[in-house]
Amino acid sequence: MNESKSCNRLAQETSPYLLEHKHNYVNWWPWCDEALDLAKQQNKPILLSVGYSACHWCHVMARESFEDEETARLMNDWFINIKVDREERPDIDHIYMQAINLMGQQGGWPLTMFLFPNGQPFYGGTYFPKERRYGLPSFKDVLNYIRQAWEENKRGLSDIATTVTNALNADVSRKPGLAQAANISLKDIDMSAEKLVGISDPEYGGIKKAPKFPQTLMWQYLWRVGMRKNRDDMKQVVKNTAFHLCEGGIYDHLGGGWARYSTDSRWFAPHFEKMLYDNALIISLLTEVWRESKNKLYETRIEETVEWLKREMLSVPDSQGNRAFISSQNAESEGMEGKFYVWKSKEIDEILGDDSALFKKAYGIEQNGNWEKGTNILHRNHQNHDILIPAELLIHCKEKLFKAREKRIRPSSDDKVLADWNGLMIYSLTKAALVFDKKEWLALAVSAFAFIKDNMQSSDAILGHSYCKGNLMNIAFLTDYTNLCLAALELYSTTGDRAYLDQSVTWVKTIKELFYDEESKAYFDTTAQKDLISQTRTVEDSVTPSGSGILTIVLAKLYYLLGEDKFHDEAKDLISALYSTDIEAFSISSLLSGAALLEHAIHIKIIGDVDLAYPLVLEAARIPNANIIIEQIRDTESNEVSPLAYICTQGKCLPPIKTPSELLKAVSKIIC
Repeated sequence: MNESKSCNRLAQETSPYLLEHKHNYVNWWPWCDEALDLAKQQNKPILLSVGYSACHWCHVMARESFEDEETARLMNDWFINIKVDREERPDIDHIYMQAINLMGQQGGWPLTMFLFPNGQPFYGGTYFPKERRYGLPSFKDVLNYIRQAWEENKRGLSDIATTVTNALNADVSRKPGLAQAANISLKDIDMSAEKLVGISDPEYGGIKKAPKFPQTLMWQYLWRVGMRKNRDDMKQVVKNTAFHLCEGGIYDHLGGGWARYSTDSRWFAPHFEKMLYDNALIISLLTEVWRESKNKLYETRIEETVEWLKREMLSVPDSQGNRAFISSQNAESEGMEGKFYVWKSKEIDEILGDDSALFKKAYGIEQNGNWEKGTNILHRNHQNHDILIPAELLIHCKEKLFKAREKRIRPSSDDKVLADWNGLMIYSLTKAALVFDKKEWLALAVSAFAFIKDNMQSSDAILGHSYCKGNLMNIAFLTDYTNLCLAALELYSTTGDRAYLDQSVTWVKTIKELFYDEESKAYFDTTAQKDLISQTRTVEDSVTPSGSGILTIVLAKLYYLLGEDKFHDEAKDLISALYSTDIEAFSISSLLSGAALLEHAIHIKIIGDVDLAYPLVLEAARIPNANIIIEQIRDTESNEVSPLAYICTQGKCLPPIKTPSELLKAVSKIIC
């Protein structure tokens, strides 16, 4: 980084990722009307670079090209250069990621796109090296190619841009469910689950190929089909995946938390960035699988990860002392990927002394290194993973190594607070807090929710997507509302505080006002933005659940909690508008979860004093059924000494139940 150079326009931004580029030689603009207008005035193409703070290859390209004077000169002479933080503007990222896929290329980050001044894309790629390698042209060669094409064949580029833009908007206009009158079929869902079993890795779990991403929502889908059909083979695929996620190098065995993905097929070598959303979704999956398996490993990994959240992922407290969760931690420190996390064998010997040999055997440490440059990644996915070593010894060794690691230069963190990712973590923490009876976890979730509500919401219930250093970005997306609605309803189930239910209802009304499309009876991902070439509507889950999928779950829960038919009808309309047999069922896990809940919910109402009712609530939370909706109703006037539980399903309620064992027995008899 050229710290002595005067700052470019990104110095006025609050995004940590954009601020990392404020000293580049490139004359960067943020995405804004002024930059787009300048491109039109000067008749120059736009070079759009999209990335995020924790992205390793984003940093590599920045060092190689954006901090290189010669490359920057070409960029400044020939292009209007716009830098976007994908976490801050997921709408822009989504549009141009779709565009590059339509161009026949695989997307990723950094995303490098070339656009007409009106925003229409005509060429793109991801990482381009400074010099030709990896089978890729050099970035300077790409710049020269684009300049020549712009000067000599602008009409041809325009044809490409028009074709891609039309395809983007055609996809938005498509109404799969209404067009095909598709109904959700258990046969289709079960066939998709069979496919997922077929492409899973029987040894290490996950999909059979590298790189491996957690893909948590797919495994949640398979788990729920396996539970419904009592298919041990399906459940075993998920357990195998969960086990190796917990034992592989993708997990930080000293500090807790999972990295974004593994570069190999056995979850060994991660790209070391840690993302809030991944950890939220993995906590949720492990909690759900634990309810059936009671595997202590899952509980331990969740406990360790919550400690990491408390220690490293909380925002600066607001005026009320509440803290939300920040978005990510970088893969790099001192310009090297993973340096903070890896160990030389000799270092471990020096720190652990006589305990070193056993520890190294347990965690796959090799004398000459098991990874790059003679270094080692701690992992348990190796042939000695089941070696019997006293747990107390391993804990002691890990504590000593962790203490030594804390003296190293840490990777940077992106301290943005994102509403949608916080919604996922608040939901998962609240769910885990009840299942594992951890009131301090619930306190974290309650505090984060209060932070969002107090700092990221206007008086008229309008949310902002991103909050950083006291500044709120006023744009919000469908997922901000839906994920926080889901979190609010989970908090209501756990605490019995009616304010969370009321807040969810208020946000659902706002969702209808801002995102609803009357023609399709579905919801856009964003409000209409005049500076964007397309308004997206997402059906399929990606690394995070789709907003529309989560909305079906929220509407289904509100239907049972409030008994108002409008929520049932809106959920039905949304499912009908979006579901298509052309889409693999495992890619729409969230939508299917909402559909299952709508038709097969088990509504457990627990009435009585909150403290006295807690054993019933705890038992209800631990029942391994994803379609259970818990509702606590605080009754301060009842003459009943004991709280009562009422189980309502399929249009009828069972007689009241007084004990946890009776509750478990009654629910077990219900087939959903």
